Amino acid sequence: MRNMNYTVRFLLSTACLSLLCGFGCGPRSYWQSPAPRGKLRFQFLLSFGAAGNGPGEFLDPQGLCLDPLGNLYVADTGNDRIQKIDPAGKFLAQFGSFGWEPGQFNKPTDVAVRTSLNFYVVDSHNRRLQAFDADFTPLAEITGDLGWLAGVAISNYGDIYITDTENNRLIKINPFGRVEVDFTGFGAESLLTPTGLALDREENIYVCDSGNNRIAVFDQFGSLLFYFGGEVLSEPEGLSVNSLGEVFVADTGGHRVVVFDEKGNLLQRIGAKGTAEGFFQAPRDVAANDDFLYVLDSGNSRVQKFKVVRNY
Repeated sequence: MRNMNYTVRFLLSTACLSLLCGFGCGPRSYWQSPAPRGKLRFQFLLSFGAAGNGPGEFLDPQGLCLDPLGNLYVADTGNDRIQKIDPAGKFLAQFGSFGWEPGQFNKPTDVAVRTSLNFYVVDSHNRRLQAFDADFTPLAEITGDLGWLAGVAISNYGDIYITDTENNRLIKINPFGRVEVDFTGFGAESLLTPTGLALDREENIYVCDSGNNRIAVFDQFGSLLFYFGGEVLSEPEGLSVNSLGEVFVADTGGHRVVVFDEKGNLLQRIGAKGTAEGFFQAPRDVAANDDFLYVLDSGNSRVQKFKVVRNY
């Protein structure tokens, strides 16, 4: 653990602290391998997005999440903005522009939404996290001894977990802005280019250890529990864990999505490199609940939506 300095700056009033602490973010056929355990398959539903800078268009998008109402927030990295899209792919709103003032971004890479519909944005190249309310009003920012950031996840208790890709570490910040864990690991346990992350139902942290081609799993105190996927994954960059404990991984280098259970057992692989429905070009992130899977198909400048079908 390192002794680091971080600053939480509230932009409106001390009332923002309570807001910050209250954050709670017909089938067609395509290629998918037989489910190793025969339990999962996916039905393509729709695709939306295109390359560009207009509403509903993307430029090198790198992060997405689902809010409690089923809406998507997309970190449109190349356009330095966040877009909000409904479950049917309809553009709803956008905010942000290039800059370093509150509400501006320099390469936003991830977003996390809580039950209050307030959310965090990873403002990567400004080396900070920004907090917003549901109306996109800036509330607070977390800065300090941070490098280029990649992913963010928020616990049910308001703890903030971020991956610092530049410094190869996982950081836990409590709701009051104090660092509780700054974990880099040692030897074979060291993180290398960590990117996306997500929490399971027991508040364990799953991290895309992209440089090591695996997923690393930590408890909330920063202790490594186990890692998995080393024989399957290639530069994974994003993941999502649903309430059933299914772990959906954007296997960026493999141009596919790989699904595991929460212990790291392989459940399914879907997709391959391509532009057709159900195929991907460098998928950067995923967002999943118990019924649907959204894939941020970054190289194709789109999001693809699938229905999850279980054969129990």
